[in-house]
Amino acid sequence: MKIKYPEDATPLELDELAIRFHHRLGWIHAFPNGNGRHARLATDLFLKQQGSPRFSWGMHQDLYNPTPTHKYYIAALLETDRGDFTLGCLIKFHLNAFFNSQIDFF
Repeated sequence: MKIKYPEDATPLELDELAIRFHHRLGWIHAFPNGNGRHARLATDLFLKQQGSPRFSWGMHQDLYNPTPTHKYYIAALLETDRGDFTLGCLIKFHLNAFFNSQIDFF
């Protein structure tokens, strides 16, 4: 099912909508452990449903242990907690992780 917006609404870009979705799922903190994995998986499924490629989420990077990539991801989540959604840190994380992952393939 594609997203339908009310006629007077300004649609968000799909990346921003997916980032907001990811953030809110993690913010709810429904589980004692695995909230980030759950939010990333649900966001990937949402993007696939919309016909868009999934986010890279730091492809080939460790998001589970205190690595620089993990620290950057957590910092991006905390900045988003403070309300920065407008191409903020989580989108920058996604873009940086995507472009850095591309280097591994060349």
